[in-house]
Order: sequence, then C-alpha cells, then structure tokens
Amino acid sequence: MQWRLKENLTGQYPDRKTLLEIKKTKETISFNFACSKSFLQSFSNKNNDELYRASVVEVFLDVGEESYYEIEVAPNGATFFAKILNRKVTLLENDFFTSEVRVQDNKYFVDIKVDLKKIRDPEIIKFNAFRIELDLEGEQHLYAMFPTFSNTFHVPERFVLLNSVLDSERLFEVSNDFDLEGNIVNVYPYGNGHINKTYLVSTDIKRKYVLQRINNSIFQDVDVLMNNICLVTEHLKSKGLETLNVIPYKDGKPYLKYHDEYYRFYDAILSAVSYEEVSDEAMLEKLGYSIGEFHQALRDFDAAKLVEIIPNFHNTKQRYLNLLNAIELDPLNRTKDVLKEIEIVNKYKDEYSKIVDGIKNGQIKLAITHNDTKINNVMFDAYTGKPRCVIDFDTVMPGSYLYDVGDAFRGLFTGNNEDNPDLTRINISYPIFTAFMKGYLKQMKDVLNPYELDMIPFSIFLITMECGIRFLEDYIRGDVYFNCHYPKQNINRCRTQIKLAEDIYAHMKEFHEIVESILNDMKMA
Repeated sequence: MQWRLKENLTGQYPDRKTLLEIKKTKETISFNFACSKSFLQSFSNKNNDELYRASVVEVFLDVGEESYYEIEVAPNGATFFAKILNRKVTLLENDFFTSEVRVQDNKYFVDIKVDLKKIRDPEIIKFNAFRIELDLEGEQHLYAMFPTFSNTFHVPERFVLLNSVLDSERLFEVSNDFDLEGNIVNVYPYGNGHINKTYLVSTDIKRKYVLQRINNSIFQDVDVLMNNICLVTEHLKSKGLETLNVIPYKDGKPYLKYHDEYYRFYDAILSAVSYEEVSDEAMLEKLGYSIGEFHQALRDFDAAKLVEIIPNFHNTKQRYLNLLNAIELDPLNRTKDVLKEIEIVNKYKDEYSKIVDGIKNGQIKLAITHNDTKINNVMFDAYTGKPRCVIDFDTVMPGSYLYDVGDAFRGLFTGNNEDNPDLTRINISYPIFTAFMKGYLKQMKDVLNPYELDMIPFSIFLITMECGIRFLEDYIRGDVYFNCHYPKQNINRCRTQIKLAEDIYAHMKEFHEIVESILNDMKMA
C-alpha cells in the first residue's frame, strides 16, 4: 500500500506528489519513496553532510531509546545518519541501513532498507517520514507522512507506531462494510490511547471517521460494552448534546468481529481538539463544566440499564482486599520492599468503604459515571476554545458522581509526575480545585445532595489512595497489569499517589471551605 505525503505546515495534499511504500520482513524494513516534480538539487555528494539544505527524503526512527535515529538520502545518493537527543545531533557510521536511488526525468526514487537485527525490539518502532524539495528560487518545501504543523520535522510526538501503519491493508478490508459515505482513501494511526488502537479514516468525499480496534482482553464482553455506549450516546443526543455517533456495521450491530478482533466506527468530531495538559484556570473551569454537563444530562437515565463493564472498578474496599491477598501470597518476595507503603495504606483501611456503603444505604445516588475524566477525554472547539463534548465511553457504568470528581483531581494534581521519585513535585493545588469546581458546580450544585457535596474532598483522597493501592498490588504480584518501562516503576507510581492522598486527607477542611465559598457565591449571584 502507498501513502501520500502532505504539506508539513498545513496537512493538505500538495500538487507535488510524494508516495511512500513501507514493507516489513523478518530481516528488514523498507521505505520506498517516489518523488515527483523534483529539481533534483543535492546539497553535497559527501555522506553525513548537511543534506537537508537541498532536496532529500528522510526517515526518523524511535526504537525505544531516549534518542531517535535520523536517516537522509539525497537525489545524488549521498546519505546522512545520526542519533538525535534533545535536538543534539550525533553523527554515526552507517551499518544500519542501505539505500538505492534511481532518477527518471524530473522524478527520483529512493529505496531505504533498515536492518532489523540492529533494533532490539522491532515491535515498538515509531517513525515519521519526510521529503524536502528545494526549488530553483531557493525555497524549500516540506512534506510529511504525519505533518508536524511547524517549520521543523523534529517533533517526536508526531511519530507513529510502525505496526499500526502496516496494519492498514487489513483495516481497509475491515472498513468496507460499515455504513460510510464515500470510498476510503486513507487510514492513519490517530491519538495516543493506551487501551484501544485508534485510526483516522478519510474518504474521497472528505468525510472523516474514527476506527478503533477494541481491546477485548480488557473489555471481554464487547456486546455489553457497545450496548452501554449506544444507550448513553442516544440519551445524550436526546438532550441536544454533541456526542459520539456510532456507525453501524452492515448487519446493524455497532461493531464488527473480524477473526478474533473487534472493530467499531465513530464519526470524527470535526474542528475540535483535545489536550494532554491543562494550560490555565479558564481551561480547568471548562473541564469541570463539561464533566458536570455530562453528569447533568444523564441524571434521569436509569443506571440499572447499564452493565458494570469492569466489576468493582471503584470498589476501594475490594481493591484493598486484593492488596491484602497479594501481600499474603507475595509471589516474588517483593513485600519487603514496600513495608512503609503497606503501613500507610493500612492506616486508612476504615475509610475505604465509605462511598460504596453510601450507595448501598441511599446517602449517595447511584448514577452514570464516566470513570476516566482526564483532560484529553474532553473535545474543545478548535476555533473558539469552548468545550464541545466528552468522549471515550468504554468505562461508562453505574457508580457515583464522586468517582469522576475524585479521579479528575487525582489526574490534575499528579500531572506528568505519576512516577516521579521526587515527591516534592507532588502537591495539591487550591487554584486547580477552585477553578474546576466553579465549572462543575455550575451544572451540578442542584443535582448533588448535601452529603455528596460534603464528600467531594473525601472522594479525591479515596480515588487517589485507590490508585496507589492498585500500583502497590501490581508491584507485589510482579507488574502484571500496568505497563512498566523500568524496574520499580510501580513503586514510584504508588508513592506519588499515597503522598498525594495523605496531603489531601490532611487538608480536607480547606477543600470544604472552597466548596462552601463557591456555593455561597452562586447563591448570591
């Protein structure tokens, strides 16, 4: 299958066509470029010279190290090979790839073949591919397989898992019998989710769709999963809210089983963006408002219609019992490493059943909860910055509004420091809490009962400690659930969550005062 490179700044297809075919065998990966309308200007005939100053094709490869490789080949056959770390270039002797160039009229063809024996784990390779064309006026034109939308190609966040791209032929076949408008022309890896594999699908009439391969090792009953999603999205639509729109397969089902894999389609949400980090308090307030709007719209939905897709997901008491079982078994003799953490967790054992008990005795309403209320699950309008909708409904199920509030703050307070061994970087933030709650309570002040309002600060402690318990249990069992990129990463994760949970517990009074102040201001407004 051939891919066509786009303008790097705009993401549009240029008149000057660049086609790329990628092939993978057990021994090699081949990147075969066909470059049209070229002026065939090479900067130098010396290897490892500044070839990028003229016409060149480039491949960047991230093979799971801190740095990544840059490969360049010019129309005259000169090559460049370097390792890039924090924009610092280290030139390398080339025993990594071979290349061949063929010129025909104003076209040139480059075949780059990478030796997989030089790569420790070919399954984790991420890449991007580029072309620079220097015209006769001295202007450079930048093209990319996955545009960086900037004046540089060096944006590792735009690298894509190679295996996802190589899956594309199968994805074309999967897509054929869904009710899509137009003929499919492109299937690109999309987003950075860790559970499902996601692709952006484009058709020849400029329609865009999101295709996902559902991770059925986690979501084992796909019928139940998709029924939950369809019920919730239809209810949100009935309230006039923008939401995910499921595209049915030809048999009417909201998904396709293809051999042992499961696929689903959504309409792409156009002119909208998601963010990995919160930039300011205004965005925090919008995030809180969106989560509140989601809860508000589903307040009259019968929670009994949904199935608990992951049983006991936020049953903190059960999570604690699972930890005690792991401690007793201690299969790898790791408990001795975490005695202090176990002692802290045990100190709060009488707190862990408060929300599940509150649901049972009616103090806390059984409600529809999202269960993954992080910033990148809210879509914002690309032009106005206003929140458009909440996405990712895989874990939508019955629970308590408090779970979503607690989980949102756990993520906001932790930020990018989830496994940071420097615990001084883990802190509560009253401005973050205040901004989010202002938005959330605009929607929910009349929905939450007095007991639920009083339990908001506690919910942040509980969900944060629950997460720490899960990391701790997984470390003791041998890191079998959460992906770990280095030894004892789960210990670091556990320690950040426990430290944060204790800080929250120690400052409940201040959080309560902020909630009361916001509610009083709303009464007076």
